[in-house]
Amino acid sequence: MPRRQLAFGAASLIAALLLGAAGSEAQLSRTHPRHYGSGLGGPGDLNARGLPDFRTPDPSSRVIMRRRRGLQDSGRPNQKMTQACRAGELRQAVDHRYVAVLGDKVYGAGIGNHGSLRDLKRITQPGIVYVFVGQGTTNCRVYSMGAFQP
Repeated sequence: MPRRQLAFGAASLIAALLLGAAGSEAQLSRTHPRHYGSGLGGPGDLNARGLPDFRTPDPSSRVIMRRRRGLQDSGRPNQKMTQACRAGELRQAVDHRYVAVLGDKVYGAGIGNHGSLRDLKRITQPGIVYVFVGQGTTNCRVYSMGAFQP
């Protein structure tokens, strides 16, 4: 009798593990919504897929630049700033506190030599608008957009 109970217990344990593994796949298909507030996408409503909506600025953001053309047509990538961003030496002081609306998307932005940026190496140029894509990741890109015009 004990062998039968032991065999039944082992079979139950294996079945539970297999069912648990199948159940965990469904849990891995979505990331927790608060994950996106950590610099990967910034503030914004989550759409049906669980991704931030980059088309509407957050009400607490200040729009410092608005252009009809998209990012690729509006600015040029800045290699020196991009390397500093990837190394954690250049970033927005507060994620998406200042934004640039380019085309139909919203990007985090900052102004050189201004409190909107944390520039540890002092490499930004005063009055130039910098747009951040993927801040807080190793794929961070920074674009120089030209002079800030209030």
